[in-house]
Parts: sequence; C-alpha cells; structure tokens
Amino acid sequence: MSYPERIVLATDHGGYKLKEHLKKYLISKGVDVIDVGTFSEESIDY
Repeated sequence: MSYPERIVLATDHGGYKLKEHLKKYLISKGVDVIDVGTFSEESIDY
C-alpha cells in the first residue's frame, strides 16, 4: 500500500513568509500540504 506524501505546516506571524515559500516549494514537488495557519503577517495574541 502506498500513501501520499503529506505535511502539515503552521507558524506564527513571524514565520508567515517562510511558511508560504516552503508551501509553494512542497506543492511543486507533489507533496500534499495542509496549512493550519497563520494566514497573514499580522501579529495576534493567543
């Protein structure tokens, strides 16, 4: 049985740009990416 390559990405606002860059790269390599946030560079209080 073969399973697809899958990765979950998450970050805070400080890593948003890097996460987006990494996500595009992984998708281009055929990896199924699940992005659980954050979805902007805006600082948020948890």
